[in-house]
Amino acid sequence: MAEKFFRIIISEEAEINVFIMIISGLVVNFVVKLILKANDKFFEVIRFDSGHECPHKDILKPNGDLSRKV
Repeated sequence: MAEKFFRIIISEEAEINVFIMIISGLVVNFVVKLILKANDKFFEVIRFDSGHECPHKDILKPNGDLSRKV
C-alpha cells in the first residue's frame, strides 16, 4: 500500500491538500481539501473524498460542520 500527500500553495490565504491511498496500482481512497485562511486561522471549506464508498463533495461551515453534501 502506498500513500501520497501533496500540498498545493495557491496563495498565502489558500491551499489545496491531496491525500491518495494506492493498493496494487489502484486508487482505493482519496481526499482533496480546499483550505482558506481568514482572521489568521485556516478553515477547510470544501472537501472531495471517496468516503462512504462513493466519491462526493462536502461543503463545510467555518466551524467545520457539514453545510451540504453533493
